Amino acid sequence: MTQAMVMQQVTFDELWEAMYALETAAAQAAAQRADAADIAALETNLDATRRALEDKESLTALDIEFHDLIAEASKNRALQLAREPLTSLFYPPFYTVMNRLNAGERLLVAHQNVLDALRDHDTRKSKEWMEKHVTDFKRGHELADMDMSQPVRHAALG
Repeated sequence: MTQAMVMQQVTFDELWEAMYALETAAAQAAAQRADAADIAALETNLDATRRALEDKESLTALDIEFHDLIAEASKNRALQLAREPLTSLFYPPFYTVMNRLNAGERLLVAHQNVLDALRDHDTRKSKEWMEKHVTDFKRGHELADMDMSQPVRHAALG
């Protein structure tokens, strides 16, 4: 799927639209289905994120892990599989965004609010905060002067 997106010259804007839909759906489903183990894993991730605010590489990896954990908590394998190519295509440019901007605190606030919503099984709040977070993600790309209309590239494909 990743290779097909690259060959079809899917843009970052198109990828972001798909990510917006999938991440908000995953957050809503996770709010309904997350169990104690899911919440504990997300709390561990959030603790590590707090400690890594100045380490952009770790922060980027922890952000991706946070979203992976939400997808797992959704208990929806179709959502989990649909997210995989998006994550692999967004990772390299997201690291660039994190290096250019000081977005760690905003990311931490959003993750804390999403986690609180999941813990409370509040689907409305989980969707609302994930929408804010994913919108902020796009804004970060724009503020880092990254052209969202450009086709995505996969590092392994050249």
